Amino acid sequence: MAKLAPCLNKTILVSIPAFFGDDQPQPCTLIDIEISGLWLAGEEIASSLPFDDERPDWLMGVSVFFPFSQIAYLYDPAQLARLTLRAAKAGLPEVPQGEKGKGNLLSKAKKLQTKKPVANKPPKNKR
Repeated sequence: MAKLAPCLNKTILVSIPAFFGDDQPQPCTLIDIEISGLWLAGEEIASSLPFDDERPDWLMGVSVFFPFSQIAYLYDPAQLARLTLRAAKAGLPEVPQGEKGKGNLLSKAKKLQTKKPVANKPPKNKR
């Protein structure tokens, strides 16, 4: 079972059909985890909020709570990248081209793996 805590403040892909109107996963930043749901933020969420007029500038930084009952599925793209690269190293065939414009998983996984993670260094003790 995958843990969500390592994904805090990182981009995950999440499907919320009642909010986005389809079951396609959308990139969102996982802001917080509660016992009954998740706090998510991102451009896709902000652009899906109902506003009659022009969208206010502050809207891009807003986070929204989604109960687990509304979330169809979610996954960490970095985890998918690791699994895909592991399969490629094992000699399994490449994933065929997906939907038009989506690319294949192996190429996306390689792109994700080439990004260098930000190192979290513990603070130095001052004595």
